[in-house]
Formats: sequence, structure tokens, C-alpha cells
Amino acid sequence: MQDATVADGALAESLATSLQSRDAMLFALAKLTESRDVEMGMHLERMREYCRILA
Repeated sequence: MQDATVADGALAESLATSLQSRDAMLFALAKLTESRDVEMGMHLERMREYCRILA
């Protein structure tokens, strides 16, 4: 039973790391878009802030 608990904890930690990596990659792509089009970049920043507020 203890082995399953340890495995569940490791799985949860791995999932959290994967989600953080995904979020970092998406934000980097958004910043790349911003560097090419300021208006689009500002939209992305506004949406990010709206999501943060709603979360």
C-alpha cells in the first residue's frame, strides 16, 4: 500500500512538472508573437491577466 502512495506522489510531481513546462513553452511562444506584433502581444498579456484574476 505504501508503494502505491509513493508512486502516486511521484506521478503527481511528474505531472506538475510537465504542466509547468507546457505553460513555460506556451508563454515563450506568446512572447515571440508579441515581438512580431505589438497589438497581438498586448492582447495576450490582457488575456493572461484576465485568466489570473478568474483563477
